[in-house]
Amino acid sequence: IFASSSSVYGEVAESELPLEESHKLEPISPYGYSKKLCEEICHMYSRVWGLRVVSLRYFTVYGPRQRPDEAFTKFLKRILKGESVEVYGSGEQTRDFTYISDAIDATLLAAKRGQGAYNIASGSRITLNKALSLISRISGLEPRIVRKEKQQGDVSHTWASISKARKELGYRPKIPLEQGLREHLQWLKKSMEE
Repeated sequence: IFASSSSVYGEVAESELPLEESHKLEPISPYGYSKKLCEEICHMYSRVWGLRVVSLRYFTVYGPRQRPDEAFTKFLKRILKGESVEVYGSGEQTRDFTYISDAIDATLLAAKRGQGAYNIASGSRITLNKALSLISRISGLEPRIVRKEKQQGDVSHTWASISKARKELGYRPKIPLEQGLREHLQWLKKSMEE
């Protein structure tokens, strides 16, 4: 199993969403390009040596123990500390957020079956502005937002079709964004107290 990323798709027109695994891979960042190359190497091993290879294209995974430089952890931590939150671009960019336990479930399913690439996501999307409003509502704190220039290599929209993963792996995401953010917030508060 190779841990790939939605970054392999690159910038995609909204009319092409939700993304299916057959969509052309045109990454716009070094990270996305490295994931694309690794997928190609894995599939070469599959063709040459007959190995069963699965590439899981994770879409914006979040939750407890998320890396401190990832968006939700940064946002939540800064809001809890009363600090401003930096948003790159207008905030109208959309993401398909995947809770960590759903990503783990998909990985365990892929260990048992499947071949090729699969999108692992919630199958829905939300703007960053709406996600910040949701964070404000569940935390009871109003974030002070500082707008910054859009970052190079950052795509405008991600949204996955998860029908292939549903059909072939039996993948069913269980945790909606609001519940996932509540759990993430509880974990972060506890870890900041320690």
